[in-house]
Amino acid sequence: MIIPEEGLKLSGYFRNSCPDSTGITVRFHPEWVSGLARNTHLSSYIIKNKTEYYRLLRDVTVNENWEEWIIYILKGIELVAKETIKKIIQIQKLLENTIDKVKNDLPKIYSKELVEELFVHPYCKIEFLTKILGVERKAASRYLGQLQEIGILKEYKIGREKIFINIELLELLRNSI
Repeated sequence: MIIPEEGLKLSGYFRNSCPDSTGITVRFHPEWVSGLARNTHLSSYIIKNKTEYYRLLRDVTVNENWEEWIIYILKGIELVAKETIKKIIQIQKLLENTIDKVKNDLPKIYSKELVEELFVHPYCKIEFLTKILGVERKAASRYLGQLQEIGILKEYKIGREKIFINIELLELLRNSI
């Protein structure tokens, strides 16, 4: 299924993982975290600089020139680490902004545990809140509905299950820095 306004594909996002308390299996689809993964692995640097990588690797094989290859790899590690730190800072800022928004707009339901749960995964379900917060399904459903009303979450129905997507977090994870 495609969600037109965000262009997000949800088909296949909920399969092949550990079942949650409802018996429905949920997992991160690779596209959800591909943006973060693209920027947090040395392979991303190597792929972007493939020609240089193979040139230097060949130079190691033919001329035993390890120094340039090692410098290339160390530069990649440094760049990937800096990009990862930037992404983490962006996630922290989004978390802080979300905390402020919920505190201001929904003070009656605000709790640190509630907002933090919205950042554990880029999606949330009623069952997650009942377990983490120790509230009834009705209260958890109301909380998620209110969070949707203020624009933090967006509700999608997958079969009989309601999934609430943290769109800003999902976009942050998907996008390159």
